[in-house]
Amino acid sequence: MAMGPFKSLNANYFQLGSGNDNTCDNATYVRVTNISSSTAYDVAIRTTANDNSTNIGRTIIAARESFIIKKNPAEFVSAGNGNVYGQPISPRE
Repeated sequence: MAMGPFKSLNANYFQLGSGNDNTCDNATYVRVTNISSSTAYDVAIRTTANDNSTNIGRTIIAARESFIIKKNPAEFVSAGNGNVYGQPISPRE
């Protein structure tokens, strides 16, 4: 199924990074953006905030990259640095 255009479900971004794990308003779809111009960072999905032992998925986001993840609403998005932001979206609006 083709996706897009996307509708933002919150006017603000959630800054991720150490100690800032977030459900992004309990969203199922989250656009993750790295604003760094030169550094890639780890991104993880967790069942418990700020707890590495609950990681259920992990990837790397390149500098100036954005991608969309699908998660369960109660799961948390985590990133390795405050240059990574999450925003809840609806991909089928």
